Amino acid sequence: MVTKQTRTRLDTAERKRQILTAAISTAKKKKLFGMTRQDVAAAAECSAPLVRFYFKSMDELRTAVLAEAIRTSELGIVAQGIAMGHPRCRRIAPELRAAAIADL
Repeated sequence: MVTKQTRTRLDTAERKRQILTAAISTAKKKKLFGMTRQDVAAAAECSAPLVRFYFKSMDELRTAVLAEAIRTSELGIVAQGIAMGHPRCRRIAPELRAAAIADL
């Protein structure tokens, strides 16, 4: 007898949060500008087109990752954004900037 697996569909906000969390984890491992949509999809256990549905471009995804990293003081990711001159990192608190640079 074959049993059919049922999937639970996540609501939009939960799915987007799941993908963002996976992207943050991926950015820590593969670096912010080294991660691909496929890397994030694999970490989130979804398809790359689904990642694209929620984040239309890799720049949009990286900006969301940086915003969350700044909010949670994830220094390694913030430092990568600063080093690459990402626009989102121009408005961060001087204390966070200094801590992130020291983390490099």
